[in-house]
Amino acid sequence: MKLLTKIATGVVTATLLTGCGITTEVHQAVIKDLDQCRVDLAYCKKTRADDADFQRQVRTDLESQNATLKQENESTRKDLLAYRGKSEAELVSCVDARHKLETDLETIRQLHNACEAELNQKKANLQELADKTARFKDKLQSEIAARNVEIENLRGQLSVRVLDKILFRSGSAVILPEGQKVLAKLADLLATEDDIVRVEGHTDSVPIGAALKEKYPSNWELSGARAASVVRYFEQDHKVDPTRMEAVGFSMYRPVATGDSPEELQRNRRVEIVLLPPRKLDAK
Repeated sequence: MKLLTKIATGVVTATLLTGCGITTEVHQAVIKDLDQCRVDLAYCKKTRADDADFQRQVRTDLESQNATLKQENESTRKDLLAYRGKSEAELVSCVDARHKLETDLETIRQLHNACEAELNQKKANLQELADKTARFKDKLQSEIAARNVEIENLRGQLSVRVLDKILFRSGSAVILPEGQKVLAKLADLLATEDDIVRVEGHTDSVPIGAALKEKYPSNWELSGARAASVVRYFEQDHKVDPTRMEAVGFSMYRPVATGDSPEELQRNRRVEIVLLPPRKLDAK
């Protein structure tokens, strides 16, 4: 606006000067100023147009950058939401895994405690069995020395094996006086225990003779009768609780010696007194 005012002023001045008899030199100077004003005006217009183009380009670039930033922000927001969801899912999974591990650890701890208690109980049972075995061996040491009695621990059970040569005559289930002495010692020991007393009758593999077949048709009957005689002796003569006892006949089918020599046959003809924990009677 100032430039236009300057040009107009120059034109008016030139006109006035011409009409007033101004010299040619002055007139030409005014014309020259006027031309320079035109040049300046054209330059200003061009500069203004360039500024407008620049502003449009800047605005376009800013809008493009803004759109790009919006897209990047949206993509970043989605990525963050996805990461957050994944992290929360992993956290839940980790918490569940931790709870499971804690539960498993508690189960293992309980199993360990149970196993430890069971182991301690087995140790106590073994020690009790060892003490019991020692008492029986001390009580029957003379019979053991004479090889008429054998004592052993088998699968945590105390077994007293009495050979029939001191208990019965051949083919008989009547207890001999010598056998009663051995059984009396056993009865004294049994009175101090609360075990189940299982009396097992065993024979050798020789069949029952013809003279005895009417009374004992086979070794089954003979082995059972001998076991029953011992049980009856414990009950009637030494007041052992009959509810703690059981009599079993195994005939010749559980030998301790597999040969046919007189010595091996003698070992198989026996009565075994097996002590069982009270709970095992209910399981049979």
